[in-house]
Amino acid sequence: LNSEALMASKDLRQAVAQAMTTDFTPQFGDLVKPWNQLISSTTMQSDQEGTTTYAHDPAAATALLDSAGYDGTPVRIVYDVSDPYGSANATALKQDLEAVGFRVDLQSLQKEEFYNTIYDPTAFDISSTYWSADYPDAQDFISTNFLCGGFLNISRFCDEDIDAAFYATERMAFGPERDTALREVQQRLIDELAGIPVMEVTPQVVYGPRVGATPTLATYAPFDWKRAWVRASD
Repeated sequence: LNSEALMASKDLRQAVAQAMTTDFTPQFGDLVKPWNQLISSTTMQSDQEGTTTYAHDPAAATALLDSAGYDGTPVRIVYDVSDPYGSANATALKQDLEAVGFRVDLQSLQKEEFYNTIYDPTAFDISSTYWSADYPDAQDFISTNFLCGGFLNISRFCDEDIDAAFYATERMAFGPERDTALREVQQRLIDELAGIPVMEVTPQVVYGPRVGATPTLATYAPFDWKRAWVRASD
């Protein structure tokens, strides 16, 4: 949700959250499940039961359009046509938003154009995005995607009080106190609609006697299958 464009309005962001469904996820079988957090299930801080999100409520979403003074400006949803998960999410969201009164401009883009677009705050309103953790900790997800001025913060969301609460966790020792504080930061981000959790995707794993190591940077895309190699048979 691009906070420097149409979605600067929290009412409109909440309308999106309450209009959205995850009915599209079963088509991916076990690879995808609906998810209610901005961090993954592999993090120490993950707490699916203890995390709250805005309930699906189309009537409430429509009422929020009125309270926000929505004038019918099309919501520009962009997605990478080569990404099956993002494509399914975007096309389903178009239907969800139109059902509550939004007008939608759905744009399917090739990968290069998609990435150029999401780093231009004037070019879109909503984009499906995700993060593959460099390490299994909430710090990685939050520091990368939701802090004021962060390069990869494509939502442009900024709340200095939430940032301060996050930075306080940087001075904490690993353990229950830090985990609780990071969960609280995540909940505040969800409450303010810095992003709307949608789904968790489990990467496909290729293995066998001829599959070699995956050479890549240790701190970036450690399971990037495109870099894997296979030995020729003897």
